[in-house]
Formats: sequence, structure tokens, C-alpha cells
Amino acid sequence: MKFHTIDRENWERKTYFEHYLHQNCNYSISANIDITLLLEQLRNKSLKLYPAFIFIVSNIVNSHQEFRTCFNEEGVLGYWNQMITSYTIFHQDKKSFSSIWTEFTNEFSTFYKKYQMDMDCYGDLKGFDTKGNIPKNIFQVFLG
Repeated sequence: MKFHTIDRENWERKTYFEHYLHQNCNYSISANIDITLLLEQLRNKSLKLYPAFIFIVSNIVNSHQEFRTCFNEEGVLGYWNQMITSYTIFHQDKKSFSSIWTEFTNEFSTFYKKYQMDMDCYGDLKGFDTKGNIPKNIFQVFLG
């Protein structure tokens, strides 16, 4: 995945970025939304909500360059062409969780199949990062 460097000195968002960078802040989003129609469509197709939710969030993140902006390993500001979602799987038997990721594609049916393949391979494995090979262009989804 390609990382595009941002020229901070000539960046139109520089003053805003610098302000919040020095505030040492982050962001999270909480919202109540009506998913009645989504649930109905998923049930009609025998699909699960969790991978659909991950796809929707990933699609939104990948639709906005601002959501893909970060520092690379050398501390250079830039943005990725695409972000990949890391998400958690709860293990009822151990009351623990694992964090895995699924390669993103903007086609839901393909993403859903990739999610199912990852769940088949890694869903029952215990440990924090059971899939390994964590991509650099990753963001995390936590449900609470």
C-alpha cells in the first residue's frame, strides 16, 4: 500500500493540524443510529451484522483522505491509499479477545468472504494478535 507524504509547511490544513497535534488528543465517535432496515436486509440474506458493520466503517474511512492521515514509521506525516480494519473477536470460553484484521475491498460480498475466511482461520485462536503480519496501514475498531 502506498504512503503519500504531506508537505506540512505548505499544507492547507497545517494550522488546524498543529493545534490538535499539540493538544495530544484523539477522536472517537459514538452515535445512536437506526439500523432496522440494515438488519432486515442482512437477515433476508443470512448475513451477520458484525462484518457488515466493519465493512461500513472501513468504507467510510477509505472514502476520506483525512481519515487515512497519520505518521509513518519515520514520523513523516502523510496518508495511505487505503486503510485496513483491525477488529476484536470475543472468546466466550476464556472471557478474552483476539485482534485480527481483514484486507479491505470496496465490494461488500468480497469483503464478507474474506472476513469469513479470516474467522475460519483465526477465529478460535487465543492470543492478542493471532493473525500476525499486521499491515502498517491499519486502524482499529472497538465495540463497547
